[in-house]
Amino acid sequence: MACVRKRKKNGEEVYVADWRDALGFRRMKFCTTKNEADAVLADAIKESQQRTRPLVDPNVTVEGYGAHWLAMRAPDLKPRTVQSYRDVLRLHVLPTLGEKKVRRLVKGDIKALLVAKRGDGYSRDSVRIIHATLRAMLAEAVEDGLLTANPADKIHRRLRLVASAKARSEQVKAMTEEQLAIFLREARTLLTPDLGGLFVLLAETGLRIGEALALKPEDFDWNRPEVRIERALSQRGHLDTPKAGYGRTVDLSRSPAAVAAVQALLDGRKAAKVVKLSPWLFSTASGKPYSQRNVLRDMKRVLKRAKLPLHFSLHCLRHTYAAQRIAAGENVYYVARQLGHASTKLTLDTYGRWLPARSTTAAHTVSDRSGDQVAVETVTSGACSGGERA
Repeated sequence: MACVRKRKKNGEEVYVADWRDALGFRRMKFCTTKNEADAVLADAIKESQQRTRPLVDPNVTVEGYGAHWLAMRAPDLKPRTVQSYRDVLRLHVLPTLGEKKVRRLVKGDIKALLVAKRGDGYSRDSVRIIHATLRAMLAEAVEDGLLTANPADKIHRRLRLVASAKARSEQVKAMTEEQLAIFLREARTLLTPDLGGLFVLLAETGLRIGEALALKPEDFDWNRPEVRIERALSQRGHLDTPKAGYGRTVDLSRSPAAVAAVQALLDGRKAAKVVKLSPWLFSTASGKPYSQRNVLRDMKRVLKRAKLPLHFSLHCLRHTYAAQRIAAGENVYYVARQLGHASTKLTLDTYGRWLPARSTTAAHTVSDRSGDQVAVETVTSGACSGGERA
């Protein structure tokens, strides 16, 4: 029977809220005052009156539930996400919590695990991933009726596992207008027309590298103009949906250099009467899509030739697109939609430091600042870099 009792703990009088939860298990919470205990009990009674029927054994361990959770979620998740969850459970969670019953997990268990990982030398980001995996799994346990609340909630804030929006923004590496112009100019002399066109497209649209590598000519609508992003090529060469899990349409009307680059690439193939070897817009001599690894290798060659910082990655071209558009006064909602962000908040948190002191309505493109000629020549007069790329 639910009640509040007075008792002594460590020589001091405390009040104990005693009740049975929605699963029928006995719960107790120690409080310093009777009013506090009464409030705890009142909330607990409301929850316990909604009896749940767990879809799994109420006594299932973390190890057992982890296997069940992965099996249930795998059809709806990307393979790399499932593998990441599986690795985190196997390497970090199960050795410590594997034998513990899920219904017995409390915030202290989760916090102790995460603190121990930090103490073992794991980076803040690695520990954040461990926490995110646990939180996702235990959220499912709440839905399955094993838990009444997720013990992993809000712990990441207390342990400061997530950097502030300002800190994340400061970590973003984007090229300046001058650096981008130099990069595109040097790429023209080193790379194939395919790769030259790829870099222009990335810089003009903000596409993720995997999305660009998975493009097909029929994805473009030259009448509007726009391109439909329906798929992405992973680092391991597997085709998948875009990061958000669904497609989006990217406007090209404000990116004339991107339009010119892709059309020049297709016109060049047509004029040379190149036999169609593959459906991909950017492909190797054998018709295979380029791999992210090899494209990055060629990008580093260009950076060295141009004497630009080698910390620039393929993703920095996406950052460059967003940063330069926002700095030019472009509408943030438009930029967020182009990038495929779930909200403008994410866009502002990431690129807010490029917001101009006074907002303008002018929409400038990379081609306006670096010159259409540089972008077009990148795909029409590049020297072959030699060799087939897998």
